[in-house]
Formats: sequence, structure tokens, C-alpha cells
Amino acid sequence: MRLLLILLMLSLPLLSPAAWGDEKDHERAHRLMHEHQVLPLSRIVEMISGPYPGKILDVELEEEDNEAIVYEMKILGKDRGVRKIKVDARTGNILESEIDD
Repeated sequence: MRLLLILLMLSLPLLSPAAWGDEKDHERAHRLMHEHQVLPLSRIVEMISGPYPGKILDVELEEEDNEAIVYEMKILGKDRGVRKIKVDARTGNILESEIDD
């Protein structure tokens, strides 16, 4: 499971290169984590698995307009519905949760 989470983090689809310069997506995620600007994805998954159990379908690391960095996740719930969740990448606080149409 841990290896799967590491591989998922390294293959995150992040912002376009125009927004972050020439740095590769996985390099950016790795750098931000080691600079303590974001929590590791594995920690975020632990934090949301209680209130939002299910299978993670997609994860993106994005910079919002207010310069907050968020993990945007899509989770397939046990009810087979897909939920979109935005989580503050620095604190792990859930910022938004909605059913994805």
C-alpha cells in the first residue's frame, strides 16, 4: 500500500509547466514535500480515509488563486458515487467536498 501511495505521488498530474516553470511535476511535488510546504500524500490519504472511505481515482496538486496549495482528489465511495475533495496541502484541512457529477 505504501509503495502504491509513493508511486501515486510521483505520478501526480500537477499544474502546467507554464505555471511552475520548467520543473517536472514529480520533482515539484517532491521538492514541496521536502521543503515542508506540503504534507506527504500518504499523510493526506490517512487523514481523509476516515470521513471519506473509498478508492482514490485521481489526485492533483494545485496552487489556488490565494496562493494556497491544495490536493484535489476524486474518490469512488462505497456507494459507487464519486466525490471531489479539496484538501489544504499544508495542513490537511478539508476545504471543500462535493459529489462529482
